[in-house]
Amino acid sequence: MTNRTGRKEDLVRLREPQSDNQLFQRCLAAVREDPRDVYTTGGTAARRLRAALEVKLASARSAEAAVEGGTELLLTLQEFGDKPIQVFGVEDGGKVVAIYANVDEEVLAGCLLSER
Repeated sequence: MTNRTGRKEDLVRLREPQSDNQLFQRCLAAVREDPRDVYTTGGTAARRLRAALEVKLASARSAEAAVEGGTELLLTLQEFGDKPIQVFGVEDGGKVVAIYANVDEEVLAGCLLSER
C-alpha cells in the first residue's frame, strides 16, 4: 500500500550504516529538496521487499536501465530478515529516489537511485 505522507522528519533521524555513504546523502538531499510530500509504503518485512527488489533489478538489467545501490540494498535487506522496512521516495528529474529504512530502530537499510 502506498500512502502520500509528510514524514520527512523520520528520514532526518536515520542512522547511516556508514558515515561515508554518498548515495544515501544524494538520495536524502533529493527527498529533502522536493517540495511535495514523500510517498511511503507501510512497514513491510525486509525479506518480502528483497524478493520484490530482486525482480526489479533483474528487469532493470534486461532493459539496460541504470540502478544505483541495488546490490548493497539486497545484502542489507537479507540481514534485516522479517523486520519492518518502510520505503520513502520521490521522482526527481526522471529518476526515482527510494530510501529503505527501519523507522522503528531509526536505521537506514539502503537507497536506490533508478531511471523511471
